[in-house]
Amino acid sequence: MTLEEMTERIDRIESTESIRQLAYGYALAVDARDLDAIVALYVEDVRVGGGCSGRDALRATFDASLRQFTASVHHVTNHLIEFLGPDDATGLVGCRVEHEVGGQWVTASLVYHDRYVRRRG
Repeated sequence: MTLEEMTERIDRIESTESIRQLAYGYALAVDARDLDAIVALYVEDVRVGGGCSGRDALRATFDASLRQFTASVHHVTNHLIEFLGPDDATGLVGCRVEHEVGGQWVTASLVYHDRYVRRRG
């Protein structure tokens, strides 16, 4: 194995772990209702929907969405990552979510379809 191949392999391993940390960080930030931490996980020009983009629009979307629940608990499960290039990947993240809505707990199992991009290192 060449030094270049070894460097690429180490980068892939480190990238995989960094992506996993994103999913865990997202779950904890949502459960803590930490809007700053949530939006920091996304690229600056994130597309939000309805023709909107950027972290400010994302913050407003999460703020409105999270007000629907008194509390939530996200349990990240399976995480499949497919690299499209050294700085670009897609992923499927399994998650069991419990939301407190009006004094009742509602449980859901879902899969996030994610796109990951590394910018500026």
